[in-house]
Amino acid sequence: MMRIYTNKKCDYCNELKKSLDEEGYQYFEVDIENEKYKEECEKVFKYAGVAAIPIILKKPHMLVPTKSFNTIEQAIQLIKSFD
Repeated sequence: MMRIYTNKKCDYCNELKKSLDEEGYQYFEVDIENEKYKEECEKVFKYAGVAAIPIILKKPHMLVPTKSFNTIEQAIQLIKSFD
C-alpha cells in the first residue's frame, strides 16, 4: 500500500489526499508530527535528501516534492504510471 508523509496543517498535503481519494487510490497517511512515526520519518527524510512534504512512497518508488514533482497533478500522473 502507498504511504504518504504529511501534516494535517499542510494545504498541499490535503490537496494531494483529496486528489488520491478522487482517483480511488488507497494509502496510509503518516503524520510527521506524530511521535509514533518519528524514527520512520527521519529515515525517509534522510533518504529523500530533504524534509519536505508530501512525500509519497509507492514501493519501489519515492516521490519527493520539487525533486520528483512540482504539482499535485504531476504527482498523480507519476503514481498512475507506476500501476
